[in-house]
Amino acid sequence: MAKFLAECLEKVRLLRRREVEQRTRLSRSAIYRRMDRKDPSHDPDFPLPIPVGSSRDPWSAVAWVESEVDRYIALQIEKARGSVLGMTSDVPIAPRHGRPVKRAEKPSPRRRRSKKQIEAAKRAEGRSE
Repeated sequence: MAKFLAECLEKVRLLRRREVEQRTRLSRSAIYRRMDRKDPSHDPDFPLPIPVGSSRDPWSAVAWVESEVDRYIALQIEKARGSVLGMTSDVPIAPRHGRPVKRAEKPSPRRRRSKKQIEAAKRAEGRSE
């Protein structure tokens, strides 16, 4: 078991935030907005980082798994073009986080009408009668 785990870990490469920025062409704030479930630009397919520093420190260093970032980029290409590098869309690319989070519909704010608009509407009603 330990030998298998060691072989798997040899293949895993971790990316720091700057490398993720370069690969995805997203800014730092855009990366964190895609991970924030409360943000309107949240993307449930975006890979989450793993802590690589002290787990007790809230400002601990984090890194992303390279294969997950690559899968996210491939998924974005598939969404945009319908295929990934010539492959058909039959190739399943499963989301990492399970079911996508549904965004709440925001009601459109009511516009206040000015006095001129109200008077014009009253005049128009009076003419139509």
